[in-house]
Amino acid sequence: MATNLSSLLPGIQLILGAQLIAVAALHLLAKGNRSKVWLSILCLIYGLWFFKHVFAYPRDESLMLFLLIGPGKPIFVGAILMFHYKTLTSHLSRQALVFHLSIPAVYYVTLVLTRFFLKDHFSSEFELLISIGFSLWTLAIFWYYFFLTHREIIINAKTVLIPRAYSRVRLLFYSLYFFLLQIPLWDILDKLDKHGALNGFDGWLQVASGWVIALGYNAAYGYLHFLAYFVFLYSLSELPYLKKYLLPRQTRIDDQSLAKQNELNRKLSKFLYEDKVFKNPNLTVQSFAAMMDISRNELINHFKLVQKSTFKDFINRLRVEEVKQLIHDDHYAKYDLTGIALECGFSSKSTFQRVFKEKEGMTPGEFKARKAEMLDSNRSAEPV
Repeated sequence: MATNLSSLLPGIQLILGAQLIAVAALHLLAKGNRSKVWLSILCLIYGLWFFKHVFAYPRDESLMLFLLIGPGKPIFVGAILMFHYKTLTSHLSRQALVFHLSIPAVYYVTLVLTRFFLKDHFSSEFELLISIGFSLWTLAIFWYYFFLTHREIIINAKTVLIPRAYSRVRLLFYSLYFFLLQIPLWDILDKLDKHGALNGFDGWLQVASGWVIALGYNAAYGYLHFLAYFVFLYSLSELPYLKKYLLPRQTRIDDQSLAKQNELNRKLSKFLYEDKVFKNPNLTVQSFAAMMDISRNELINHFKLVQKSTFKDFINRLRVEEVKQLIHDDHYAKYDLTGIALECGFSSKSTFQRVFKEKEGMTPGEFKARKAEMLDSNRSAEPV
């Protein structure tokens, strides 16, 4: 079974590499913003990474092939991914481009010089130290770009992308870094194990460490094959003629839209918090949209993008909060809970009971009893 799988692996890697390179070419040919250019380069890097394993022998004999499909190019993934997210939300300056490309470029040039020209001059022990040094260097670069890109996503992408587009952005980010942040560590442990550096362990401990390293190393690189297919599908779905079926035409909230959202927030504050129109049990999305002087779809999208809620859920939350305020208001002392609920906009007792428990985790009666106990406790604690 293992032999059959190992014989199939080069073919799988060849297909994955070809698919990634093909979708990279499609992005370069398609009209789109600059973020798609960086996404295509990301696909190209991973596509060539798979070709590296398929064409290992001729690669090591030719400098041109070594530069084309040789190791080390994934070191650019951190910077490339950051560029992709940066251009989704803002402009990428030339200074930032040069600086962040120079960091992996220094690593890559050093790696090529070491692996292609100097490798034969090293002893096995020194070669092990050099290899571990490169892995630690790789890990440091990946962690650096993990924090930079994560900040870019949280601060900028979250505020200007619609929720569905933002979820896709986060999924790609965490999927890639789940691999990038662990693989250098498994590489180090695997090299130490193969050079016998872990032979100091006694008996079963040495056997167990070997199994753990082999399992972790193979699982990490096995995950890479699934990751590559995910990157391929993600990139394919980002092509303009396919993306329109998955996301709305406008995934970025531009400055004009933000200004309009601010105006809508001002109107919402007036109608909901000052006039308290939510107390009208017949309030609907359509009637409230007319009150706001916007279309029904605009109102629905505003609640999704800005309030992170549906219109119905938001109105019910306001009604529940109003009920909580009025339960012990002296002006409503003669009202029972259902009467207060109807005053706050609920259309029936059953709806009120269900919504209140859903929001507060307890029934209205339980809430009233607890609040009464707290008031009695506060009164008894006051000095006479």
